[in-house]
Amino acid sequence: SADLPVDQLPTGVPLRIEVGVNSTFVPDALDSFSLALDGETLALTRTAREGRTLFEAEASPRTVQTGTFTFSVDSVGSPLADGRGNDDRILGIQVDWLRITPLGID
Repeated sequence: SADLPVDQLPTGVPLRIEVGVNSTFVPDALDSFSLALDGETLALTRTAREGRTLFEAEASPRTVQTGTFTFSVDSVGSPLADGRGNDDRILGIQVDWLRITPLGID
């Protein structure tokens, strides 16, 4: 898992959270991907768009502008363990971008 602290989150309105994933190291890594905001796991939907996998969720209205997103994936591996080189890093998915959009603002 990896944490991403974020400042300046909109408050008082629901948020649409979108995550674009470029690639995976382990074939079923996308099936084990989860995203949490301040410890609350978000209900993700998954679609394919423009050569990427897109995950989307809604987050409840917030009362504070700071927060921490936690990206987690259970299906991981390393090139060294798979016989694909000397790289011993544990890899799962490659996130390309995160988009946060406030909902209900006119």
